[in-house]
Amino acid sequence: MNPVGGVQPVWGRFSALSRIPPLSAGFILLTLGLALYSRNYAHSFVTHVPAPYNAAAILAQCSAISAKIAPAPDFANRRLVSDRFVQGTGVVLIKNATLWTGDEIIEGGNLLLANGLIKHVGGPLSVQQLASLGYNDIDIRKLDAVGSWITPA
Repeated sequence: MNPVGGVQPVWGRFSALSRIPPLSAGFILLTLGLALYSRNYAHSFVTHVPAPYNAAAILAQCSAISAKIAPAPDFANRRLVSDRFVQGTGVVLIKNATLWTGDEIIEGGNLLLANGLIKHVGGPLSVQQLASLGYNDIDIRKLDAVGSWITPA
């Protein structure tokens, strides 16, 4: 008998349900329903997507991404003038610099610039080496870097 009014609640009539509060029973039923729904319909959420028509090209591009970055092998022979070259600028030889190439550091190195392009990076250039590169020693503007650093941009 219920001390409040003498009427026993509906769920109290059943011994198994009387031990479970009504909200807990609803939660259990909801969980059970969702479990059954997901078991029966989970396959409908997964769809098969066919491979694109250019899948081979995409995979080749992915392989190329991991390749070492470098210009084409004949790039230096094809390019004669830099896009940023200022007309009228002569050939410049920067001497006695510390050259940071990205691979090595060259102390007391020389950098030869012509037509806005780097033509030589390394040690001292003799008059004969300049002539073999196609440059006259007299026409070259020479700058002494006095050990200053020159690095790639």
